[in-house]
Amino acid sequence: MDGGYTAADICMKQGYRNLAEWLRNQRKLTMREAEDVGPSGTYYNGTGLVIFLNYIRFVDANQYRKGACKDKRNIITTFNNLGYSIDYHENLSKPKTISILENLKQDKRLCFKDSLILIINSHGEDRKTFFTSDGGTHDINEIKILFTNTNCPQMKNKPKLLITNFCRGKSQERVTNIENVDNVSQEMEISTINDAESTRSTPLMIELSTHLGVICSVSEGVLSCRSEKTGSFFLQYICETLGNNPEEELNVIINTVADKMKATRLPHPTDLYERPFRKFVFKLRDAN
Repeated sequence: MDGGYTAADICMKQGYRNLAEWLRNQRKLTMREAEDVGPSGTYYNGTGLVIFLNYIRFVDANQYRKGACKDKRNIITTFNNLGYSIDYHENLSKPKTISILENLKQDKRLCFKDSLILIINSHGEDRKTFFTSDGGTHDINEIKILFTNTNCPQMKNKPKLLITNFCRGKSQERVTNIENVDNVSQEMEISTINDAESTRSTPLMIELSTHLGVICSVSEGVLSCRSEKTGSFFLQYICETLGNNPEEELNVIINTVADKMKATRLPHPTDLYERPFRKFVFKLRDAN
């Protein structure tokens, strides 16, 4: 974290000689953004931050997610090659998860980032709930609320991606006989919570997130799959596709991943974008 650094310090860490140079670059980005207004525009990425929350071990030792350690290597290698800064966190409790996300929305680095990608890799309970390593649960809708324009002004009108890899139910979408894949594991739920326990009181009026894309490994109600040898198929295919086509737009990347999942008879990923959300290219351009 960069708490304790001045704005000038952070600018220099991002490759700028001083604050004035960063301000000049911001003016250029603003002009470029003005040219890209509307659904046909493309987000201009000069710098990006990836937050990877990887839950591998749990209170119940039987829920160990064998192969998930490979996801760490794949994600870090891929996004390092694309020029992103990466914060990696492993086996967090629910309180620690909440603390990291709360601190993130106030992180000074976001003032100097053009995009934010949050990746959650864990067991899941339902379409919007994942498990933390202490057996707690967390709702992705609560994460989305953290990054509204009011709650996180540093990322106002900037693209934010939430990529989730966990079970969203108990149904099997894929055919169980998969060729050329060893030791396939289905992500299984740790425990069951009833609707009364999972219900949150919701205010009548809430601020909706904008410029936010949510990419899920599977459709609602479906089990997610991973290889015990190579990790999550969904994350593997994202990394593979980005490595081969770093300048492709987000929709093309996700469609390519979906085709690869289909070819190996695996569940299809789904995506949802909060308007406005323009075209997004992962590969960062030179900001200087």
